[in-house]
Amino acid sequence: MLKRTVFSAIVLLFIHYGYSQNFPPPVNLQIIIDGEELLLIWEAPTKDLSYYNIYRNNLLIGNTINLQYTDTIQFVYCNEWYVTAVYVNPTGESDPSNTVVFAVPVVEQIPYFENFDNEVAIWSTKVITGQTEWQLVDSTSFSGTQSAGCYSAIYGNKSILYSPEIFGNLTGEIELSFWYKCPVENSLSDELKVYRIYWMDTILLTNVLTNQNQWEQKKIILGDIDDLRISFESKSIGGRGVFIDSISITETLTSVENNFETESLQLFQNIPNPFYNKSKIKYYLPQNENVKLSVYGSTGHFVTDLVDKEMSCGIHSIDFSRNELPSGIYFLVLETKERRLVNKLIIK
Repeated sequence: MLKRTVFSAIVLLFIHYGYSQNFPPPVNLQIIIDGEELLLIWEAPTKDLSYYNIYRNNLLIGNTINLQYTDTIQFVYCNEWYVTAVYVNPTGESDPSNTVVFAVPVVEQIPYFENFDNEVAIWSTKVITGQTEWQLVDSTSFSGTQSAGCYSAIYGNKSILYSPEIFGNLTGEIELSFWYKCPVENSLSDELKVYRIYWMDTILLTNVLTNQNQWEQKKIILGDIDDLRISFESKSIGGRGVFIDSISITETLTSVENNFETESLQLFQNIPNPFYNKSKIKYYLPQNENVKLSVYGSTGHFVTDLVDKEMSCGIHSIDFSRNELPSGIYFLVLETKERRLVNKLIIK
């Protein structure tokens, strides 16, 4: 079970018109949070039935003869449920009940990184057609120990993976970068579409065919924007699905440097990231001052100091070599007397 933070439950009611009088649906579906468990309760329709089917994110997850069902949240920060009634004489399944939504309000900041190794995954998934949704995959990853994958051999299976809301008070262009591959060798192509979601608009950013069993990188310049949400749509068209990993949304280095005449301390994203042996780190000091640039491990333990002295006003750069450091996630910390900035760096 994924670790929980602060949750909010939202109940949405959808009215269904014209269902058959022979198959009335359950009514008044609700969510009750009880510690680590999530309890669904509803009221029976007015006609005798056989049992209830429970659906999460358009997938059948179980059935029961009772008026309640206990479920857990897996992989997603937003889940949707509805319940149907199954009848025997005559045989049939009712329209869905009202839909209930349980969501974790999440707001992320640019620069944003996701390699799906966090204890709490804050991406949501929804099946459009077929039966297979996006899942955490621990059998392969580009960086870390897990990736996200939609593994399906069913033609036409379509599932979408949604990022959280991501914001940034920025001055330059935003770049989206991610790595992707096919789950198996010598597979036919499947389709991976990437969208930017902004309010009610959905904008197609790229459409790639995933027929290689080697990790490939895709970079997209999103332009001068302050907030966004990204979605990855996997559609099976004869292959075996797709894996994605190491997603980053950052301000491009050139645009940041062109706007460095600012009164604030700046720590630019290291380039490249992730990296194997060496990466360049740049930072900007608005005045002459003592500065410390340090590297910490993913558990917060100190690794090394890169800079610890008085530096002049302006942009400075330093090459960081991994030396004997193992692969994994590290944190780059820039400190002055008044401020402390942190960036994530990933060693392959």
